[in-house]
Amino acid sequence: MRSPESSRREEALNRISYAKDHHLNWLYLYNLQLTSIPEEIYELTWIRMLGSDFNNIKHIPNDILNLKNLRTLDISFNGIEIIPKTIFSLYSLTTLKMSYSSITEISDDIDI
Repeated sequence: MRSPESSRREEALNRISYAKDHHLNWLYLYNLQLTSIPEEIYELTWIRMLGSDFNNIKHIPNDILNLKNLRTLDISFNGIEIIPKTIFSLYSLTTLKMSYSSITEISDDIDI
């Protein structure tokens, strides 16, 4: 029997695979209790909207820069405390939702 955590990760990977196979412009990983953004997402360089709200994500890795067409990123309701300044290098990003997060710092130097 699978643990709830592995089941939720499998659900996230299924959604990523579906987005990849169908070349979707959006991806919702809402309320999957993820503790990090799955690295498989960074292959979806064409994606325009990523919803990862209502999870347990603690940090945004610099790999987010691979999502060059990202326009909307929703990281609301997570445990994120530090946002890397590199996120502002995403030139297409117009909406960054961070409601009810624990953000205390925007850092120059995050290497995760």
